Amino acid sequence: MGDKAAVLIVAISGRALAGSARRGGYLPLVTDMFGDEDTLKAAHAHVRLTGDLASGIEEQVLIDALQTLSEGQKPVGVVCGTGFEDMTQVLKRLAARWRLLGNGACRSGSQKS
Repeated sequence: MGDKAAVLIVAISGRALAGSARRGGYLPLVTDMFGDEDTLKAAHAHVRLTGDLASGIEEQVLIDALQTLSEGQKPVGVVCGTGFEDMTQVLKRLAARWRLLGNGACRSGSQKS
């Protein structure tokens, strides 16, 4: 593993994020619904999410996958890609366990100015 920091990545498809993390010097720990060959090449570790595009990402399955990927690692945080557009409660739950990188858990309409 060396001195590279691990980063958790979750998305419907995590391929692009995994590649970006790898190019940035991170160890990508990826969970997504596809686990295609390119994602597996870029990922340091991968867990395939069950479910489908119509039903989306199931919260407990996601938490379990991220927990599995985190074992023996100290990830700097979690990057959430596609599939979280309307899942603020899940983002809040993730933020309670891991640092969210790149986005928060509040809806734009719910913030006070």
